[in-house]
Amino acid sequence: MPEMALAVAAWEPSVTDGAVRLCPKTGRLMTRLKVDSQHPLRLDYSAAAQAIWLDAGEWDTLVSLGVHGQLDAIASDRWQASVQKAASRERIEQAVQARFGDDFAELARIRAWLDTRPNRREMLAFLGAPKDQSD
Repeated sequence: MPEMALAVAAWEPSVTDGAVRLCPKTGRLMTRLKVDSQHPLRLDYSAAAQAIWLDAGEWDTLVSLGVHGQLDAIASDRWQASVQKAASRERIEQAVQARFGDDFAELARIRAWLDTRPNRREMLAFLGAPKDQSD
């Protein structure tokens, strides 16, 4: 991908407005890029112009997130797929946490411990096997 052009737009911040905008250079629709799964910042990207258009305050936000030097990467399919995957993992984690409530922390601790064991699969099979009824 060629090096990304960067422009600062005069409009107000668009962290949460969700409106799709037209590229000031080409007049075509721009895409909203997610920077990461936990931050609401969305950058306006024009594929036709190969440019990211920044609203007021967005550059400072990129700097504070430590990604200001990675605009080409942020615009890549790989980055966007990884952001979507992280958001999906977070949603699943929240659903599991809601389902198990107070037991979730203990389950997470056990899972982390199991992940360090070389015989993890055998341990999981043992835990999933029916308990012997003769006890």
